[in-house]
Amino acid sequence: MDEDEPLDEEESTNHRIYESETQDEQQSTNHRINRVGLSHLSKIPTTWKGFWQASGWVNSGRPRMEGRNTCEMCNGEKRRELGICVLCEKDVYEGSIKCIECMLKQISSNVFGTSKRWRELVYLWHKQDGCCAYTGIKMKYTEAELDHIVPVGRSGGRPIRQTDLDNLQWVLRDINRMKYDLSEEKFFNYIGLISQYRHIH
Repeated sequence: MDEDEPLDEEESTNHRIYESETQDEQQSTNHRINRVGLSHLSKIPTTWKGFWQASGWVNSGRPRMEGRNTCEMCNGEKRRELGICVLCEKDVYEGSIKCIECMLKQISSNVFGTSKRWRELVYLWHKQDGCCAYTGIKMKYTEAELDHIVPVGRSGGRPIRQTDLDNLQWVLRDINRMKYDLSEEKFFNYIGLISQYRHIH
C-alpha cells in the first residue's frame, strides 16, 4: 500500500488503538523506571539503623556521609576519610578504623562464635585494669590480644573450651605471639632459660 494513500475507516481505527496501547505501555514503563531507578535505590538505607542515620536521628553531632552508595566498599572508604567507624559511623577508637564496640564484637565473634558476648570482654578488660596479664603494662585495645591461659586442646584431661571466659586473659599482642600455644609453665621456663643463657638480670 502506498504510504501517502489515506487509510480507510477500519484501518484508521486500528491505527489509533495501536498508538494508544503503545503510549500506555511507554508511560507504564517510565513510571516503573522512575519508581525503582538507580538514583532512587541508592538513597534507600538497607537497615532501620541506616534509615535513622540517614535521617539525622543518629550521630547528629558527628559528620554524616552525604550521597550514600549501596557499595559497602565505597561507603567504607568514605567513612575512613571522615574519621568514623567503617561499620557503624560512630567515633573510631585510637589507631583503628572501627569504634571500640565494633572492634570488640569482631573479637567476640572470632573467640566465642558470636558477637553478642562482647561485653564480657569489656568486663575482663576492666578486671585486669587494662593491663597485660604477663607484664603489667597498660595497654590499648589495638595493642592487645586474648590469650588462652591453658591452650585449647592441651588441657591435660581438664575439659577446656575456647568459649570459657575464665580461661582467657588480655595480654600484649607481641607477648601472645611469643607464647603461641605453650602452657604458662613452659612459657615461663623458656623465659628463664633465655634470661640465664643471655645473662639478663
